[in-house]
Amino acid sequence: MLNSYTLKGGTWFTTLNGHFGFLNTRGRHSLSFENQLSKQVKSRIIFNSNTSYEQLLKDFTHVVLATGDAAYASKIQETTLRLPGTSSGNADILV
Repeated sequence: MLNSYTLKGGTWFTTLNGHFGFLNTRGRHSLSFENQLSKQVKSRIIFNSNTSYEQLLKDFTHVVLATGDAAYASKIQETTLRLPGTSSGNADILV
């Protein structure tokens, strides 16, 4: 959970405090969300499928969507995106 975020630039810095939610490491990093999920799933993973979420629900009891955006999540549940953006730099990863 992210409760404090410090932004640094040149000779200045500022710290934002509050409940910012959770961060996910993405991509090819060994602790990325995708890598952790693929290590836990025992089923075959189907990449680049054109099958709709609605069709998958008819055919399977469990469905994991990993589209890379919030489009489907917004359709199937209330979703609020409050702080879009990208961070880079060094960070401590807590597992």
